[in-house]
Amino acid sequence: LAIALPYYGWLWPHLGALALPVGVYVGVIVLMAWQAWALQLNAWPGSRIGVAASLFVFSDAVIALNKFQAPFDLAGLLILVTYWSAIALLADSVWGEGERLA
Repeated sequence: LAIALPYYGWLWPHLGALALPVGVYVGVIVLMAWQAWALQLNAWPGSRIGVAASLFVFSDAVIALNKFQAPFDLAGLLILVTYWSAIALLADSVWGEGERLA
């Protein structure tokens, strides 16, 4: 919240009719990240889940920056790298847990 709320406030003047949906989405993704970090701190294989959630949040922040505030050329690459890295970490955490339980 300490980062998401100021970031949303910075984007606010550029959101127009999307201000409410973007605000709801920010709330949902912050909740997701909070839950992921709570899992990371309390259970294995959490060590990768919190980082993965943070990469998703970062990816979405870059999408918002590129769409609403300051488009830049490498946005697509940065979004894809962070998004797919997050997916890889989530998949690895699930795969690794299954191996430990076997």
